[in-house]
Amino acid sequence: MQSFAKTALITGVAFGIPMGLLAGVVFGIVRGLSNGVVFGLVTAAISGLAFGLAMAGFIAIQRRRFAQARPDFTGEQLLHDGPANHFLNGEGVGGWLFLTKERLLFRSHRFNFQRHELSMPLEDIAEVQPVRTAKVFPNGLRCVTHSGRDDRFVVEAHRRWCGEIVRAQTEMATRTPDRALHPERNPSQLQVCSTGSGQARLEPESLFIVRLSDSGVVCERPDGKVERVGWADLQKVEVVTTSDGPFAPDVFWVLHGTEGGCAIPQGATGDRQLLERLQTLPGFDNGAVIEAMSCASDRRFLCWQRAA
Repeated sequence: MQSFAKTALITGVAFGIPMGLLAGVVFGIVRGLSNGVVFGLVTAAISGLAFGLAMAGFIAIQRRRFAQARPDFTGEQLLHDGPANHFLNGEGVGGWLFLTKERLLFRSHRFNFQRHELSMPLEDIAEVQPVRTAKVFPNGLRCVTHSGRDDRFVVEAHRRWCGEIVRAQTEMATRTPDRALHPERNPSQLQVCSTGSGQARLEPESLFIVRLSDSGVVCERPDGKVERVGWADLQKVEVVTTSDGPFAPDVFWVLHGTEGGCAIPQGATGDRQLLERLQTLPGFDNGAVIEAMSCASDRRFLCWQRAA
């Protein structure tokens, strides 16, 4: 029920806002500004509600269909699955996304022009990132392979998908280290859902600027305040998740020092370099970061703490 409501809300807002603006402008030109505003709001509410409920119902039906026609994953073990759209040649192809211990698999449903199947072995995936669809909606998943292929999906709970994929890669690295990791990758520095330079910038997260130096970390906030902590002074690193998402920042790096600290949202400009630097700290817990990526409630995850 929660998934149905969330889908209805996100798709309803995405459809209702532009429809309301269009209707308001047209009606406002004909009947006047005040009438246009009222008509636009009414149109946005009705069309958004109708479209959101229709899409949520369609996804619920597809969920049942794919559950009945689920592929045979003998020997692979299904870890996670859910409805998804795969962007291909300008079309958001609807279907289902599956994650097993061996691969990420997308299968389109029959109501598409470009019906297809995409299978990505886990060892081929170099990076996964939660992104915003159309730079607005927090439901995008980006997968980049070592060969440079860049695939985008629309999914439910995109941060959880990131966490599940990286967790599966980490477990594969433990089972079969000679196969699971690309030769250029360091097992201690898996890309755990950082923001890449090639993706659309998140806002307001990207308005936070992170600067690294040999002495420490500086975070310049959009309100003009500056937070800083020195490497020598750093005592603890946490990932803090909140229930404020999906339309507000809900994942933060919190760096604690004896004389200062930084709270940096995921998606800040420079957060990728920050993660790479933090992963060099002795005993840094990548597993805690991965677990945090799957969390949508108010929690704190300890990633590193200076030895007493």
